Amino acid sequence: MSNRMLIRFVLVFSGAFLWVSVSAAATMTLSDGEVLKDPTQPYDWSAPRKTERVKRSYKLNYLLYADDRKQAIINGQSVIEGDRVSGAKVVKISENSVLLSTEQGTKVLRWKQPASIKRTR
Repeated sequence: MSNRMLIRFVLVFSGAFLWVSVSAAATMTLSDGEVLKDPTQPYDWSAPRKTERVKRSYKLNYLLYADDRKQAIINGQSVIEGDRVSGAKVVKISENSVLLSTEQGTKVLRWKQPASIKRTR
């Protein structure tokens, strides 16, 4: 029985010592306010920062709207309804705009027809 108690005591004591040493190893503050850092920590190390969501921009480069074909080019990528582009889903392609569904909500891209392109209908 005494061997079991001795082994249990050693395990508990060593576990407690390891926990205290690990928790105190990161930084230590002296009584005068000086902060001591862990000397084994890499020089340029810092705690991971929260990443902010990147606001994505969408540019409607071209719009093709016909009875049998609805297609758009957004950010240089050819898409049809249901496709994804730069993290957004193409919900609807209409005659003058494209409706996108993004993480932040819906976004409408409007087609500004260049003066050099004439409408045929």
